[in-house]
Amino acid sequence: MVTLPERPVFPNIPPIHIEGVSITAFTPPYPASSSDGLVGIVNAADGELGFNVAGEGYLEGDATLGLGSYTATATDYQLRFYPQVQYSYSWTLVSVYSEPVISSAFFRIVVYRSDTDGAFQSVYDQTVNLWNEILISASFDAKGVSNSGYLNNYPEIVLDNVIAGSTYSLAITCLGTSEAGPRCLAIGLLDASIPYVIVENFSTS
Repeated sequence: MVTLPERPVFPNIPPIHIEGVSITAFTPPYPASSSDGLVGIVNAADGELGFNVAGEGYLEGDATLGLGSYTATATDYQLRFYPQVQYSYSWTLVSVYSEPVISSAFFRIVVYRSDTDGAFQSVYDQTVNLWNEILISASFDAKGVSNSGYLNNYPEIVLDNVIAGSTYSLAITCLGTSEAGPRCLAIGLLDASIPYVIVENFSTS
């Protein structure tokens, strides 16, 4: 079992407006979610995502939360997102008779921009690796790790020269893969939570 660090209660963060900057927050329930429907796990109402990848052969699991959107005004010139992503994971590899066993996992953080003319593109795309492990044994061997923490300690996403009328949408995906030969085993478990995302927009007004 994977146990998350203690989670804060979803905060009620009121909008803050001071000269030149406004601060708001995205909080659950989040507007969009998806998963592979097999080993990917996602819950937009609680802001949770993860996967349980275990077995022989090649397996893959993914889950995505669409966290929210912001539409830039005519006076905005910079937009910043600060997602809090807390996680706990474990992986185990068991290799027998020179059979390779592989396991990997990462988060992907993407901001999409939708323009008034219908154009749609990603303007920020960052991958954060959690683990990437391989084990090959001539007889029998096993290894594993458990860990928990915060993703990049509140990563800051800065978008300069934002376009008036364009909508900027933030999404975070987790993906885990494993590959194990006959009589071998690869296990990867991830449990993550995003209790809130701070949004700052800087303007000339």
